[in-house]
Amino acid sequence: MTFQEFTSLYQYAALQAGVSGAVLRRYQMFSEEVYGEALPILVDSIITALKMSPNKTFYDLGSGLGNVCLQFSCCTGCKSIGVEIRKELHEYAIHMAETMKTVLSKTHKKMGEVQFHNVCCSHYA
Repeated sequence: MTFQEFTSLYQYAALQAGVSGAVLRRYQMFSEEVYGEALPILVDSIITALKMSPNKTFYDLGSGLGNVCLQFSCCTGCKSIGVEIRKELHEYAIHMAETMKTVLSKTHKKMGEVQFHNVCCSHYA
């Protein structure tokens, strides 16, 4: 799947998921907890450079809304594992992964396994 196809399907899935504007409004770019957002075209370049394939695993530390993991799994079939400290972003990512699976099943497209984990760093200090 190309990044353009992914972007279209992701936007459709977000509409189907009834994305909460309240969660997104609390997601402040370049804040203490958020360092930026990777656009699909950049992620596509990373996928190409890493030569990702279905037998590989991609890890995203600070996975936020989960878009990067979803793009890796949708576009390559690889397994993606996202780790996020903010519970509301973690929950959003899980909801979007479930919605993407539903959307993809209607288009007969598949994606690799996606896992999202909510981890609080203070538990490991």
